[in-house]
Formats: sequence, C-alpha cells, structure tokens
Amino acid sequence: MSNNVSVPISSHQPFPPEPGTLIAAVLASPDARYNPSPLEFRVHAEN
Repeated sequence: MSNNVSVPISSHQPFPPEPGTLIAAVLASPDARYNPSPLEFRVHAEN
C-alpha cells in the first residue's frame, strides 16, 4: 500500500479522527491555503 501514513494513524486511533484534525489537515494543504473556496470569494466580494 502506498498510503503507509494512514496505517499507523488508524492503528493508534480506533475511533474516527476529530473534526479539528480534519480542519488542520485542510488548513495545512497548499490548495486550501493559496486557493480560497468560492464561499470565501463571495465573502470578500460582498464586503
């Protein structure tokens, strides 16, 4: 399996990851950091 990163995480965490973990992963991704979502574009445009 090429996803060797998710294996130790799932073995150490038998429960689903917390929402904060998912949010942190999204914020850490370059796509989320440099490409604002359409919702963010609307907020900036309306203000």
